[in-house]
Order: sequence, then C-alpha cells, then structure tokens
Amino acid sequence: MTYNEFLGAICDALGRRCRRVRLPIGVSFVLASVLERVLANPPLTVDNVHGATLEAPCDLRALLRDYRPRLTPLVEGLRRTFEEAA
Repeated sequence: MTYNEFLGAICDALGRRCRRVRLPIGVSFVLASVLERVLANPPLTVDNVHGATLEAPCDLRALLRDYRPRLTPLVEGLRRTFEEAA
C-alpha cells in the first residue's frame, strides 16, 4: 500500500475529502525544521519527513501461515476505530 493509498483510506473512513499538498523533500525538511523550533507539538517533524523517504517492505506470509489471523479491511478497521474514539 502506498502512502497516498493509506491517506485515502483514512479520509474514506472519516467520510471526508482530504487535500494533499506535495512538497519537494528539501522544502519539507526545511519546513519541518522551522515547525519544530516554533511549535511545542509540530504537525510535521524532520523525523516524519525522513521516514517518508524510506521504503518499508513487509512480508506477511509467515504471520498468515503461522497464526491465520482474521483480517479486517483497513477502511473498515479505521472506521470502527474512529467511531469508538468519538
């Protein structure tokens, strides 16, 4: 799942349209650095930007084989989570 697909799933579960703003990585690092200096709880950090540049492959075959979990589709799980939190 791509980052954009994940954000789309969150927006779908919230029942909202989400605006996406694409920034070059260099601009993102500068913006995050400034936000970290001026806000106590910044919405974007240098670590967030760095993490967004990394690949995060995940192989679930062993988990599925060994534990056979009952999986919930992402949008449904998010929707339930948001309903319980409200």
